[in-house]
Amino acid sequence: MVYSIQFLRHVAASLVVIYHGVIFLAPHMTAHAEAAQHLSKVGAAGVHIFFVISGFVMVWTQANQFGKAAPWGFFKRRVARIYPLYWILALINVPILMLIERQTPGTIAEWVGAFLLWPSEASKLIFVGWTLTFEMLFYAVFALCLALQLGRVVTLIGMTVIFAALVAVGQVMRFDSVSLSFVTNVLLMEFVAGAWIAQLLIRFPTLPRWLGWAAVGLGTAGFALSVVIGYNALPSVIIWGLPSIFLVLGLPILEQRGVGARFFPRFATAGDASYALYLVHPVVMSPLAYMLPNDVMFGLGPMLAILLVTYGALYWISVRINQRVEKPLLRVTQRQTARHPPAEGVRPSG
Repeated sequence: MVYSIQFLRHVAASLVVIYHGVIFLAPHMTAHAEAAQHLSKVGAAGVHIFFVISGFVMVWTQANQFGKAAPWGFFKRRVARIYPLYWILALINVPILMLIERQTPGTIAEWVGAFLLWPSEASKLIFVGWTLTFEMLFYAVFALCLALQLGRVVTLIGMTVIFAALVAVGQVMRFDSVSLSFVTNVLLMEFVAGAWIAQLLIRFPTLPRWLGWAAVGLGTAGFALSVVIGYNALPSVIIWGLPSIFLVLGLPILEQRGVGARFFPRFATAGDASYALYLVHPVVMSPLAYMLPNDVMFGLGPMLAILLVTYGALYWISVRINQRVEKPLLRVTQRQTARHPPAEGVRPSG
């Protein structure tokens, strides 16, 4: 386990939670609402951090399986990781959406699309669902590349070419279709960047400490710069994607060099619960914001207190969901996968 990545997963989820929390609370602030919204919007960068981390984790955990991995088994585990918890929370959220008079899918096709995370429907049950669609596309292409049974570097080159070609087509064609614009979105290159970071650290496990500090410094400075110059000054893949890449590169280097040996492992549980936190916070925050009377107003201090208490409650809930729902579901899935072992000489990947 790379504990610094677990820490970063927790940070990414927390940034998104804070960003959405401020969006819900800002209309009730008597002062500094605009400043609070602007400052908190950097929390949307948590999604970019997640994308880079996903690319990193897939290569890191499959490092010894290239050329002998069972791609279908890999993809089934990814499906089991993403969908069951999403389905449970989406079902819980359906009556909530109806109660607070939010739009839900209107046709059977839209309902099916929402539960399957189809690009045009993915956010209709849980509004962060669109990001999971990107995750599933990456997993599908990664599984196809694994099926070629080639070495790690060649596989990564092939995957890079596929995504780069898709993005290039999107930049030229500028599709109006939601689905086509999704599969050609430049954000896909963040997954590729994370994959190559993992390859770099596998190939060179003793990179200098100064490089780690420099990368973390550049990443932090990049996020701070986005607050100063404005979030629309540059495309998000640059203004948030590049800093995310630097952080995902820098923190594991520091961990490999012994920095944070006591600090990073403390976030193992928080990292495990990051997916639950990411999914559960829209389900909880939306009805809370709806129930808050329009005439209730408060200053910056009370807003921060409300945000802190809400975040603490969400974190507690997410840890319990991870331990009592998510992990048991994953264990069941792993047992099911184990009943269908891969061909002789190939062991199940992580």
